[in-house]
Amino acid sequence: MVTYAGLVGVLLIFSIKFRTTRVLKTLASELYGDKPVTLLPPYILTHTESSLQAHSYKYSKLTLRSMMGSLRLSADSELTRAEELNSCMKYLETQAKNGQELVEELAKYDRSLLLEVVLSYTSLTSMRWSSSVVLRLLSYLTLPSQVVLAVADAAVRHADSDLVKYLTFVREELPEPVIVSLLTHYIKNIPQSDVTMDTDSSGHDSGILDIPSELITPIETLLSKHITDVYAVEAVRRMNFDYVLVLLKHLNTLLSDVRIPDADWILDGERMCRWCTVILDAHSTQLILSNQAQLLVSLHENIRRQVNIHL
Repeated sequence: MVTYAGLVGVLLIFSIKFRTTRVLKTLASELYGDKPVTLLPPYILTHTESSLQAHSYKYSKLTLRSMMGSLRLSADSELTRAEELNSCMKYLETQAKNGQELVEELAKYDRSLLLEVVLSYTSLTSMRWSSSVVLRLLSYLTLPSQVVLAVADAAVRHADSDLVKYLTFVREELPEPVIVSLLTHYIKNIPQSDVTMDTDSSGHDSGILDIPSELITPIETLLSKHITDVYAVEAVRRMNFDYVLVLLKHLNTLLSDVRIPDADWILDGERMCRWCTVILDAHSTQLILSNQAQLLVSLHENIRRQVNIHL
């Protein structure tokens, strides 16, 4: 929403959805009469007596808190809100421990308060609340991807296995940064002593990797989730390259086995090839410079075989 104050030349861009001020700008000249203003990012077009003027603007950087529509409250109201939040959390946690589904209980509360419960979980340095309520809130609320990512990072930080398993196995759709964050979590926890890489006759890394069986299922489950390539590439680009190599070698290992289409696999050949493409797009330069020629040759051969199977 764009509005302006009379003829004084002050424009305000306000996000109705998140209830936050995006831009508050004093213009160099007064606005002309009651003519409408036009928003044409990154410019605001205003009328003068005989022409149009273009005013550049820039959105203020949003924090997670401001994106969720947090309001600036007085110290007294902040205290009241904190007490309300604490009371809400304790009550919901008690109900959850008693086996209640909480759907009716959650409906009694304002959604902004429930959202603060989720955000309070992400901001804690140690896990003060159990994840039982947070699990139900994730199912009950529609959350932006940034919040889901913050919850996933907090679950890993708190070693909250219940919440990590929920995100991995129960929640069907996850934002690409969350998938990559959880993949990093599982790969990071592979003991180095359990990671064995096969070598070819020349003693070079063959690109085949064996990892503990208990970690294969969560990794393949995450890789089987729906992704949009452009967002996945951006997320993988921020992934530590050592973990990228482990993931790519694991995919190459899976691709080396013939997987018949439509069989009961967690991860099919088409999805594996798609993730290989995402990784190659995100780290092509590093892969070329990292002496991984044998891996790339092996990957090329395995992908060609999968393509022939699916044709």
